[in-house]
Amino acid sequence: DKGGKKEEFNKRKEATTGVWKTILKSNDFFLDDFYGAFCRKKDKEIIDAMSKAIDKQVSDYELLQKKQDMDEDMGLFINRFLDRSKDIKKTLQEYFEAAFKIENDNSLSEKSKKIKSEETDSIYLPQINELQNQDSGKINTLYRELVARYGNNFPPPAQKPDVTADFIKGKWREGVNKFFEFRNDKTMTMTVDDKSYPGKWSLSGNVLTFDFEENSTINYNIFYYGQQFFRFKLDSSDNERQLCRQ
Repeated sequence: DKGGKKEEFNKRKEATTGVWKTILKSNDFFLDDFYGAFCRKKDKEIIDAMSKAIDKQVSDYELLQKKQDMDEDMGLFINRFLDRSKDIKKTLQEYFEAAFKIENDNSLSEKSKKIKSEETDSIYLPQINELQNQDSGKINTLYRELVARYGNNFPPPAQKPDVTADFIKGKWREGVNKFFEFRNDKTMTMTVDDKSYPGKWSLSGNVLTFDFEENSTINYNIFYYGQQFFRFKLDSSDNERQLCRQ
């Protein structure tokens, strides 16, 4: 009887470890594709790329759902994840529909469009970020539970190394009207609506600092990056933002 239970435990442990590693790999690909979609220039391209990223990850998890012998908590996590993915996709579709309606409303001035767009962002972006962060929190909780149950057989969710100065150098875009150029000599220019703000930039860990000639300083706290983008907050209470490589 003990031998049978041990065999069952080892079979469950092996299956669960395999599923866990696949989940981590799937999540890495998803985040790069999902956030990279925001860097597309046309609205339809953004929606199509984001939907494709979500559909691909849902497909990965649906395959994992069929895996035999995995831990019950892992199965519950996958089921909850699939439900949240549907919520994310629905919220994104509502967000872009609202954004397109504003952009295509010829009765609005450019100033009114900007105000309404910011209002729309303030409604939907926190919802999307919250749904995304739920996944990260659940993954970390699940990781601790699996380690306690099966020992150190599960690699933790990977932490990317700090960004480098070579990564930062070059031209970047934030939103639709803010542009940055970071040069080798640590000088920089920020351009907003065709108005330029020269200064210097520096990097400490994942904190990118701008010291403008007008005696103001801004810190971009980078928390995630891909080949063509990085995401940041101005402070812990700020909404997530993103710069795209030009």
